[in-house]
Amino acid sequence: MAEPRSSASSLCWLRNATSNRQVVHACVLGMAVGVLAFGALSRPSQSVSTLPRMFGAPAAAPHAIVAHAIPSTQPSVTLAALHIDAPTTPTVPLPPQKPAPELKSYAVQNGDNPYNLAQSFGITEETLLAANGLGGDTVLQIGQKLLVPSVNGIVVTTQPGDTIKGIANQWKISLAKLVSINKLDPALPGLIPGEALLLPGVTPPVQIYPVTTGNSGDTGAAPATAAPARQVAAPIDLRPAVQRSSGNNFPWGQCTYWAAQARPDIGSRVIGNAASWLYSARASGLPTGTVPRVGSIVVYQPGVQGAAWVGHVAYVTSVAPGGGSFTVSEMNFPYWGRVTYRTSYPGWGVNFIY
Repeated sequence: MAEPRSSASSLCWLRNATSNRQVVHACVLGMAVGVLAFGALSRPSQSVSTLPRMFGAPAAAPHAIVAHAIPSTQPSVTLAALHIDAPTTPTVPLPPQKPAPELKSYAVQNGDNPYNLAQSFGITEETLLAANGLGGDTVLQIGQKLLVPSVNGIVVTTQPGDTIKGIANQWKISLAKLVSINKLDPALPGLIPGEALLLPGVTPPVQIYPVTTGNSGDTGAAPATAAPARQVAAPIDLRPAVQRSSGNNFPWGQCTYWAAQARPDIGSRVIGNAASWLYSARASGLPTGTVPRVGSIVVYQPGVQGAAWVGHVAYVTSVAPGGGSFTVSEMNFPYWGRVTYRTSYPGWGVNFIY
């Protein structure tokens, strides 16, 4: 028979049992609080989910499902697969450029002759005469203005569509020398039409004392081909310059003489052959264009409407309504020293000095 517990031992056991129950209750309470906290954190914010209902918008789903990103092993898409064209810069055509050959002007003095003048300038007599549209039988006039190239060759007028390479191929001359003599930029192939271009090394189609008689240099014939180089035995023109009979700077009988006679204000400011009148006029500040006007000087480039290789000039006497045609008075077309009339037409290679 067990002894009855004393009151002290009973009190001690009761205290221990109570303490153990408190510990168990504390653990259970802590676990409950942890579960509630985890649940609160996993739910969307009530303040956010209730905002749409406050403004009358449909409420968002309380438990939105977000798909997790899954690493992919597929190759990345290239630009070529997307057919995306790279941006291209629009092609800008290169601007034409203006040739700048060294061309001097000389006024004939008393006692000058073509041969001695050419020798003093370091060029051939044919080059000097050809640059000015003169024949081998031309007598210089005192005060006459001459165009003097810096090297042997011929001076031509650029045409619309001319390119540096095209001209070099056409005349069979060195491209490098053509670029150097005319101070051109090889990166700019286009040339401004109506400007002076010096073709180095090209033999001028001028013969000293030609066998044929009549026309002297500027004729209405088709452009002549380059004549062979002058023979050593060819005669030398030592005839001295003569006093001019008028204020005209151009030899009588040629187209340039008649044009300068009709417009002395233009004739006194231009030099060279007929084809060179266009760029010579521009260099002097005279207005030029492609529209015919009564009283203007028309300049035909070589080969245009029957012009010779040195070009042709004439005086415009009338213009048809609409400007589709015009009439001119001219000399040395087709007869040297005679004034004739004809109908002409504007177009390629036809310019006017106003």
